[in-house]
Order: sequence, then C-alpha cells, then structure tokens
Amino acid sequence: MKEIDCDIPVIIATAAVTNGVKKLAIVSSIGAAPGSSNYYLRIKGEMEQEILKLNLENIAIVRPAMLLGERKEKRTGEIAGKIVMKVFHPLLLGKMKKYRAIQAGDVAKAMIVILQKNTGKNIYESDELQKLAQEYK
Repeated sequence: MKEIDCDIPVIIATAAVTNGVKKLAIVSSIGAAPGSSNYYLRIKGEMEQEILKLNLENIAIVRPAMLLGERKEKRTGEIAGKIVMKVFHPLLLGKMKKYRAIQAGDVAKAMIVILQKNTGKNIYESDELQKLAQEYK
C-alpha cells in the first residue's frame, strides 16, 4: 500500500527535518527503483527519491534482501521463501551476494553503525549491511 510504504515514511522524515533531526536511516527494499514494473519496488523507489530530497546531513537508505527473524504472524509465502533462501544462500556469490537473506537484527545493527560513522546520502545493499552489522558493539 502506497500510504504505508511511501507516504508515511516521507511524512515522518519531513517532520524529523522540521524538528532539527540531522541524520536518518530508513529501510527500503532490495531492488527498489522508481521505474520498476513491480508495484512494491516502484513505491519503495519513489519513497527513496523523496527522502533523498530532504535537507539532512546524513541519510542512510538500507535495502535488505529477505528479512529473517521471528514474527507474530505466519506468512506462508514468506516461510517457503526462507526455506529456499537457506538452500541457495551459499550459491549467492559475487554480485548476487546482495540477495542473501539477512537477520532483521543485523539490519538494525548496521543502521546504527552507519549513522555513527558515515555522512552524506548513501544507499546500502544487503551484503553491505551484513558486513556493517559485524562492526556493531
């Protein structure tokens, strides 16, 4: 839904800027692109464009692949996807490494590390997030 995946994050980020926030980390999605034919990836890409326009010193857009971790609700398709990702994980090498599933907690750790040490407006793919999460203390 566009309201949830684009509008609300942009409204919250804009309010943050208005209230003096200088740094922002936001979760998008692997493959996000405003010109994508996939609705979800297009909406996430549009959200990224709007966020990058904001007057912030540091913007970190993180694009995790499939998120791993416990959820309260059960999603059949997601459960099947996790099984497939476990099988193919070791085969995702080189440029394909960014499609490896990642623990949700590792994404959060990476976001903290990014905001502590990096400046500018950057986009981080899932494989980069995994490396950065290891730096978290």
